[in-house]
Amino acid sequence: MSTTGRAGYLVLALVLAACSLLAITLFNVYVNARGMYQEPPVDAPLPLTGSRPGLDFSLEERVILQRIGEGRASALLIGTSHVMRGFDTCRHPAVLKTAMSGLGPNRALLFARAAMAQGQYQTLFIEITGKDDSRQVAPSEQAWVRHTSLRRFWRSLTVLRTSQSLLACQGNTDSGNAPGFRGVRDIDRLRYSQYQDGLANAPAIARTLDMIEAALPDNGERVVFFFAPVHPDLFSMDDADRLMEAVERLRQHRRFPLESYTSVYRWEDLLDDALWVDATHFRPAVGGRFLEHLLGRYAPAHERTLQVPASGQ
Repeated sequence: MSTTGRAGYLVLALVLAACSLLAITLFNVYVNARGMYQEPPVDAPLPLTGSRPGLDFSLEERVILQRIGEGRASALLIGTSHVMRGFDTCRHPAVLKTAMSGLGPNRALLFARAAMAQGQYQTLFIEITGKDDSRQVAPSEQAWVRHTSLRRFWRSLTVLRTSQSLLACQGNTDSGNAPGFRGVRDIDRLRYSQYQDGLANAPAIARTLDMIEAALPDNGERVVFFFAPVHPDLFSMDDADRLMEAVERLRQHRRFPLESYTSVYRWEDLLDDALWVDATHFRPAVGGRFLEHLLGRYAPAHERTLQVPASGQ
């Protein structure tokens, strides 16, 4: 092959590589404009400026905000993947489920404000987690580095496949089909190390609740914080009770109630591994019972359209 021919192939390869990198970058920008999936810091400006979210939102955020705007429900669930997988709202058509993996206080506040702006959601249920969500920060590398990442491209493909079903009543199709949970292992304790910190997280959780309470207007909506179930071998119910008691002592505003799963279940109710996908993600057989408790206590009668059996099945 001549030198000119080899040079031509090299130029073609470079052009193809550059086009591929550009395509990956543009796709990642479309799916996640800010180049991150982590929760922005709580003092970061929220980009919501009107009723229709722009491309400065991630695709997940745009889908959720659009569904909130189009929804005809009277109660709204705002939560993490725990809610996405474990709260089956098919039995409650008056309840709209919104969920994002790793959702923290800034996005919870964003979705709650969007719902209040609609004026139709009478009750908002907002999940809190047993970790310090109040000061999460963006990764240190530059946004363009994250946008060109192949790992980010794979994550973006996953988001694109699942984003349209995020708010379906079932929410996550693997809840009933995932392999049986084998019980809490050492790797689970490492992965969910925030639960090992116990009471150390109480001040941060209290600050998170205070931040959301102070930022939400008093428009007459009921807002309820809730702490979702955790496998008792990872985080004992006694520890959960102590954490919730410490959080309540530290809260400054206390406008909105805080409900813990420990008021609904006994220790032995949660020991069956068939009820769990992993140590923190429960199946609808668990979530249905807690959801019915929340609706029964805080939603008016017309919002509770169908009753979940006592077993939550």
